[in-house]
Formats: sequence, C-alpha cells, structure tokens
Amino acid sequence: MSEVCITNIQRYSVHDGPGIRTTIFFKGCPLQCVWCANPECMDPEPMVFYKQSLCSGDGLCIRGCPRGAISADPSAGIRIDREKCVRCGTCVDLCLTGALSVIGRRMKAEEILSVAKKDWLFYRNSGGGVTLSGGEPLAWPEGARRILKGLKQNAIHTAMETTGNVDRATLEGCLPWLDLILFDLKQTDTKKHRRLTGAGNERILDNLRWLGTTEKKIWVRMPIVPGVNDDPLDPAEVAAIVNELKGLERVELLPYHPWGRGKYQSIGILCPLPAQREPDPAYMAQLRDRLGSRIRVPVMV
Repeated sequence: MSEVCITNIQRYSVHDGPGIRTTIFFKGCPLQCVWCANPECMDPEPMVFYKQSLCSGDGLCIRGCPRGAISADPSAGIRIDREKCVRCGTCVDLCLTGALSVIGRRMKAEEILSVAKKDWLFYRNSGGGVTLSGGEPLAWPEGARRILKGLKQNAIHTAMETTGNVDRATLEGCLPWLDLILFDLKQTDTKKHRRLTGAGNERILDNLRWLGTTEKKIWVRMPIVPGVNDDPLDPAEVAAIVNELKGLERVELLPYHPWGRGKYQSIGILCPLPAQREPDPAYMAQLRDRLGSRIRVPVMV
C-alpha cells in the first residue's frame, strides 16, 4: 500500500542528515523505548491528542462522544478511555478551544512527494534532501519505498532513520533508493535492550552488520540517557560493532532531553521517566572522547 500515516512533515530541518532537509515523521514503531521523545509515534494509527491547558471544561466532548469514552476528571480536566475510543474524531469536531485534536494523518506517497519536492532548490544549494523518520518509516514499507524511489527519480538526496528492528527483506527493498542510513543503536546488551525498549537487539545488530557490508553510507546514532542506558557503556564493545561497517561516516551521541515528556499524558500513557535528568555537557564530552579514542570515524555530540 502506498498510503502511510505520519505525524508531521518538518521542512527546513538541519538535524537529520546533511544540509537543509525535509523530515517526514512516520507513525508506528516496533520498539517502546522508555525515553521516547515521540510517544505519539508508537501507535501506527491516528489518535486523539488532549492538551489540558487549552480545555475550557464545557463538557461538549463528554456529552457528544458516541461511545461514552470521555469522562470528567478533577485533576486532568477530562479522561479518555482509550479502550472504548474508536478514534472517530467526534470529540475533536465538538472542541471549541483546540484542546482535542487528531494526531496522525494518512497520506498517499504521491502527496508527500509533492510537499517534499517544493524545497528542491534548498536541497541543491545546501547539499540537503529528505529524511524519513518516526517512529519507524518501515512500519509502512511500501509507502516508504515509493517515497524514496520518487525522491531519487527527482535527484533528491535521501536518508532514513531506522530502529533496525525490521525484516531484512523490508530493509533491503529500500536500499536502492537510499543515500544515507541513520541507524539507531540504543543499547549493546541484549537483556538490557529488551528491558528498556520491549524487544531484544539480536535482529537490530544483525541488520546493522549486514548494512555494513553493503557500503551504504551510515551514521550510527546512540541516545544517551544518564543512569538508564549508559551504564555500562563499553567503548570497546561499541567499537567492535561499528568499526566493521564499511560505509560508516560518523557516530552521533544524542543526549536525552525531556521535551516529549508532556506528550504522554496527552495520549493517555504514563511517562516511564517522569523525573529523568538531562546529561551534563561535560559528561557528554567525556563520553565522546572515550568512544572517539576507539572508533575510526568522528564521534559527535
């Protein structure tokens, strides 16, 4: 199917690959990382998003919900029973203040290509392009492949950020249309990876090693969450994995940030790390230097 579900098309991005880019955020992810900054991307389908600070308390959504899925809550304004909610959008239509909205929309690959091609001149002048991100773009394999193929047919640089926790054939199907792979390496220890993300890392590491034999350009991205996934972080173990990748260009250390913390309540999920601190810049620099002494490409923060 060429249709995909996305949460955002972010134009003029400079963080997800070289140059000025358009980043497309796909909905749906095979992992549930406890530090996720985009928890609304875990579910592959559109969903109701509630922002309490905008709620007027008029009760129109409560009375209008055809499934009785919304009730008043003294501490949170309203509460949405996600088991009862069928995502019909009636409550969103009734909301006069914008407290309720639908996050996620289905779009055809051709529609996304039309938006992405608008900034072709910016891509050309900056060495940029388009990045598929998420979530996991390969949760929508046919749509992702069509988007990438269409971009390359228009001479646009392509990149894709992936968890790597996908079927090998699905990943391989996109390779002809990819210039750069942003590969997330969240934890090298299998047991810890399962506890922190809900899945083991065996397939992820297998896919990374396989990609490393294809000579595709790869940026390995490692989230750093103090006291959660950084201990133990063995530089020798990381180096043994990434130094074998033929197309490896850089390793990026991504410091945890709490910007997505408020989204959890808005989609009815308890935040797994409600008080998690950000890593100190000095610590990130120290970690960069430790890894950089063993890795053959630049390690960046």
